[in-house]
Amino acid sequence: MEIFEKTLRLIADIMTIFGLGRVLTWGLSQQNKTVWGHKLFLCAFYSVKFALIIIIAIISYGIFNLVYFFSLLYAKGNVFHYYWETGNEIWYILSYLIGILVAFPVFILSALSISTSSTYYIKLFLSKISSSSKIIPLFEILEASYGSITNKIDVTVELKSKIRNGRLAITASNNIAGDQCVLI
Repeated sequence: MEIFEKTLRLIADIMTIFGLGRVLTWGLSQQNKTVWGHKLFLCAFYSVKFALIIIIAIISYGIFNLVYFFSLLYAKGNVFHYYWETGNEIWYILSYLIGILVAFPVFILSALSISTSSTYYIKLFLSKISSSSKIIPLFEILEASYGSITNKIDVTVELKSKIRNGRLAITASNNIAGDQCVLI
């Protein structure tokens, strides 16, 4: 745990020295006004996603340890030797496997949801393990915009309305929402 704390302190010190907080704040305020502001906003956005995935990994490890502990307790009746004990190898292996079978899907589904900003994979997983015959769409449109960074319009509703049988067939042109960058 000391290594983790030292690493976090080092990162915080580096951020303070370089004034990263000030730069990211400027990027957030300029995200729709300048290209650099937009790039800084995306950098901050993906950094937060990465941090959330790391947190989910830590939580998944905790879930693994809980499942491992209780499955080992159930199998052996005691947990005096948490990591390995001669003569009971099979119970340790089974407990590891049960812990992985519970914690790994939690981590993967959470990480996919965070990285894609979508609950598609969770819905797909739940539909596969349940008896539900509900059809999960092949894809979903979360957000769609048209134009430039400084002059854009939201076309999410227009694109969602064009989805037929799980497919989107549309030509990217000014016919969708007009010309947002006139004379360019």
